[in-house]
Amino acid sequence: MSPSIRTSDHDASSTSNQVATAVAHSKKTTTKSLKLISVSFKEAALDSPTFRASMNHLNNQIEKFEQWLDGLLKLASKYPQRFQEFKEFLNVVLDQLRANFLNDGLVDQDYTMPMLVYTSIGLKESLEEIFKLFGVTNDIEALLMNVLKKDIKPYKDLRKIYETIQNKYDLFLSRYNSQPKTKEPSALREDAFQLSEIRKQYIHVCLDISVAISNLSKNINFMLVDLSDLIWKENINVNVHTKQSDQFRFKTKRIKMFYKSFDFSVKTLSKDMDASRKQTEESTIKQFEPSRQLSDHDSTLINSSTLLDNFSEVTYEKHGWLFMKTSTGKPVRQVWVRRWVFIKDGIFGLLVLSPSKTFVQETDKIGVLLCNIRYCPDEERRFCFELKTIESSIIFQAETLYELKSWLKCFKVVKEKILSEQTQANGNDDSAFGRYPPLLNEFASTANTSIDMELTTINQENSMSSIIQNHLSQYVTKDSEFLTDGLTARILLNTPTVTQLTKEAVVSNSFLSPTTIPSAITANIWGSVNWGMYYLLNEPEAIPSKETQQKWLIEPKKSFSERYPSYYPNYLKPFDVQLKSLFESVVVPNEHLLLEFRSIWLPNSKQELSGRCFVTEKNVYFYMNSMNFISLLFKPLSEIVSFESYEDEFCDVLKVYEISGLTIRAKLFLDSGKLIKDQFSALIKNKILEPSKQKNLKELIEEFENIRISHELQEKERNENSFKERHKKIIPSFVKSIDDDSQVQMKTNYKNEMTLIWDKIYEIPSKALFHFLLGDDSFVLQKILPFIDMRNENIPMSLWRLNKNTHHLLRSFKTDTILDDYEFQTTIINQTIEDVINSKYYNIIQETQFFKFPCSTAFKVQTRIVIYSLNVKNCKLLIYTKVDYLGDNKNFNFICKCINFVNNKIMIATSRIKTEKKLDKDINEAIRIIGSHGKVVKAIRLFGQISQVDDETNPGLADKIQRERKNQDLIYVRWSVVAGASLRKSLSTFFYIVKTLFIILLSLFTTFLKGIRLHWVLVMLLGLSTFYNVYISVRTTTSYWTVREVGKMMDQYTLQRTSNIMQRAIYLKDIEDLISNGETMSYNNSESQCFHKFKNNSFILNLNENFVNDDNTNSQKHNQMQAAAPDNSYKTIENLKKTFIELGLKRNELLVNLKIINKAEEELAYGEWKNWILNEVKRCHFVKDEILGNTAALKDDAVREMLANTESLIEYCNSCDQELQHSYLLGTAGGRAPAASV
Repeated sequence: MSPSIRTSDHDASSTSNQVATAVAHSKKTTTKSLKLISVSFKEAALDSPTFRASMNHLNNQIEKFEQWLDGLLKLASKYPQRFQEFKEFLNVVLDQLRANFLNDGLVDQDYTMPMLVYTSIGLKESLEEIFKLFGVTNDIEALLMNVLKKDIKPYKDLRKIYETIQNKYDLFLSRYNSQPKTKEPSALREDAFQLSEIRKQYIHVCLDISVAISNLSKNINFMLVDLSDLIWKENINVNVHTKQSDQFRFKTKRIKMFYKSFDFSVKTLSKDMDASRKQTEESTIKQFEPSRQLSDHDSTLINSSTLLDNFSEVTYEKHGWLFMKTSTGKPVRQVWVRRWVFIKDGIFGLLVLSPSKTFVQETDKIGVLLCNIRYCPDEERRFCFELKTIESSIIFQAETLYELKSWLKCFKVVKEKILSEQTQANGNDDSAFGRYPPLLNEFASTANTSIDMELTTINQENSMSSIIQNHLSQYVTKDSEFLTDGLTARILLNTPTVTQLTKEAVVSNSFLSPTTIPSAITANIWGSVNWGMYYLLNEPEAIPSKETQQKWLIEPKKSFSERYPSYYPNYLKPFDVQLKSLFESVVVPNEHLLLEFRSIWLPNSKQELSGRCFVTEKNVYFYMNSMNFISLLFKPLSEIVSFESYEDEFCDVLKVYEISGLTIRAKLFLDSGKLIKDQFSALIKNKILEPSKQKNLKELIEEFENIRISHELQEKERNENSFKERHKKIIPSFVKSIDDDSQVQMKTNYKNEMTLIWDKIYEIPSKALFHFLLGDDSFVLQKILPFIDMRNENIPMSLWRLNKNTHHLLRSFKTDTILDDYEFQTTIINQTIEDVINSKYYNIIQETQFFKFPCSTAFKVQTRIVIYSLNVKNCKLLIYTKVDYLGDNKNFNFICKCINFVNNKIMIATSRIKTEKKLDKDINEAIRIIGSHGKVVKAIRLFGQISQVDDETNPGLADKIQRERKNQDLIYVRWSVVAGASLRKSLSTFFYIVKTLFIILLSLFTTFLKGIRLHWVLVMLLGLSTFYNVYISVRTTTSYWTVREVGKMMDQYTLQRTSNIMQRAIYLKDIEDLISNGETMSYNNSESQCFHKFKNNSFILNLNENFVNDDNTNSQKHNQMQAAAPDNSYKTIENLKKTFIELGLKRNELLVNLKIINKAEEELAYGEWKNWILNEVKRCHFVKDEILGNTAALKDDAVREMLANTESLIEYCNSCDQELQHSYLLGTAGGRAPAASV
């Protein structure tokens, strides 16, 4: 079955693979399902022109990106040398200010020379600070290389597989469809199943590469954000601060938080993506499964008149691949090419890949009432039909009989429906009678085959040519001011599909009236089928009217200068274009965009979907695109009650309250939540006024502009004040030190209370280290706690609060735990600054929330950090930890005590490992970044102050976190987590022991090698060689003598035992009687004692006895005879016995041969007898049937005479029959087969 889609009229079944994954929950019980449509999976399963164009375009983009990365790596490798040369040049220039000859008396040495020296030194120090902006570390190169190896290389390998299977599929499909009708149906069915297997592979790899590109795009985005963050983090020095750099720092944090939320969204969508992909693949394979009926593969059985009689499927819309017969080249040759064909709303058309195969083009669209269609039995190929218009005749080929019937039936029912509607509408709708060229030449087909050129009309000279011939640029040049920066360059929308002309298509679509009819413009945005329109068809107002669709076929909308009033801002026009391209028919005429912002929408507590929001004077539109899962929503402003905005963590949160009680939340990262809330509120206030008092579009735009300008001024003023406050020459720490430092005891030893896990001296002042660990912009200290995600670098911190009772500074924050790979839990961390002697001593305690293991007591982990100064430049860091249980340990049972003991060891070991691997590394890195001068000031500027807030006036985030902590007292840890931690601890210990042993052995071996000399090595090798040769010689000698002894033993054994050979011998009774009677052998047989003894010992008379007796008896008798007989007589006896046995064996052989000869003679006789009987029986049958059976024709006298002579003949024949039956029985009983007649 060829790839195709069949849908009913305005039927949403074409979106059957929508994944209803998001459900928005309000505080009440009101819920609303949010449908997601997987456009990329649908197009991949159909192998549509859009899918192929998108894959090729994205592959070109990936290749360019790879080249760009290679260029960056090459520049990064050359950069240090060139940068060092530049620094050396500047140092030489500055050194010239202090030329030595100036000290010889010409220049004043008291003031002028110091001035030059201070200038030179000051400039050098300033330049050193500036140079740090341009440093490139190895981490940047490692990040770039990691993307090339782990992301791009696997994609390129998959791309090769995809291209191989695609070429194989295209070739086999072409060969299969080119087979003639005369081929055997069974062979065609076999080929169809082979094609089906190849198609399964191709569909699978299409879905694979679709997923791979989505993941690669995600990883590239993450890498670029990490690259920018790494450059900023490494190179922005504290002494080089500007307003722009502070703003950039703020925005980068927001962007990082966006990608954290986006990563969470991808994780939650992963299961739905897998399910959608599996469902799409299974349904597509099932749809393409070939028929097993031979009649479905035999085109010679098709009867044109009855072809559709038993075909019950009724479809008013169809899309899919067909082979088209055309010609090309010089000399002209006939070819069959694949074209994507569609029938929709009475319009027939083709979509084709561009020559570059990176975007989709189209031919003219033709009304079905201008088309006559019939089956073509005269074509050499199977399942062909002809579509004939006034100007052209096109031959199409379907892949299967079912597809042939489906296309013919679809044309038929669509024609009938349109004619029926024409009758009811009195002929008002005449779109099915027209032919409509592409409205924009940029999307017209440029294929050079004869049929494609016949079906594509360009540069017409009729009355519509002034509209149709104009290119896209001619529509928008009327607004030259708007195009100064380039319109397409300002289209920043993440469209459902991406091709080379997607941005042009977005702009073009804004000129066209909405329609459900496919076109190259919508194909470059939504796909071969306008999935967005299908998505919106559930809304009655989204269905475009017949008049609107007919207008779309004939002419575009107004140009920019005609569509937008003169007061409409230019910066809103690109977003208005995007809105109208996405929502098409939902956007009513004369509806203009007023507000646009990026956000992550939270329809429920488990889903976060990235997208954009568009606001007009009448509606709010939501477009969401997460990993190519698309959702479109729109809400009238009349259904919205109010908006609320607040700042949370590293984003602004916007809440939308609807009349139904539904609450929609959105996270804003780069847009101001307060600004958007104020603009929304102004729009809502205007909406509730009486129609006569409501502001028009111009007044709303002016009000929005005033709100925006006012907000920008407020932000600018606040940023300037913050900048001045944070960038004074002396930056206060804001940690309130105890007035009398002598009251504070500098206690550093807590070993009686806690376990010491870290003790190290650092080359940094104690105050600088204190701010690195606890500053407002530092997120490192909590990472030493167990279960805390070390990857989380953006944690919302509350400000420090002063406890009036204890005079300690407190703060709390939330962070993620890593109890499970799939379920994220948050925990509350409390930090307390207990004692401070400024620049000398700092005592901080940090504790987690309570955790609960199975069969154990609830516990929390406490960590005490002590920093004290050794001198001006160095300080010491001590870290203690302990596990505090809920309750008295004395009251616990034995099992709980055992579990608690193991838990103590695990928690302490985990904290020690995290301190060693993460915290120590971060401290050393911070020391490197801070540098050697102004360490305290730089630390405060880099890692933040210790900002305080008054409990009474602004509790803020801290109280919110404390309330959440009360609602979440315990965090339960499952058995799987405990087992995993225990396993990791065991493996860590095991590998540590192995590593230690290996290091010890390696060091011993290295020491040994260092202590020996060459001649000792040669002597040792010679000794080893000698020992080895002696060993081999001894082993070989031992083996030789062992084999020899075994051979002797076997020879002796074989001499002692006679071999028993099973042979048959036949002896004559006469010989035995001769010896037994002895009449001719003995003179006195009865009385001769000698002869009597001879008979007892004769081997002839006792032959049977010798065979019956066992080997031991015969051996004994053999030994007796050998002992009794003389030397020569015994050998004679053995020879006689041997000769006697040989005669018996020869006699047996002669008798067997004689029996075989006798049997052969018997068989010859039996065959002669059987042949005789068969011949006689045949003669008897002939007499009975031919002669006696025709007695009726003879006269009576002749009959009587004949009957009188046949009695004996009948008896003879009966005898022959009985003999024949007896011979059969005899032959069966004797094992003979009946002999054939000679």
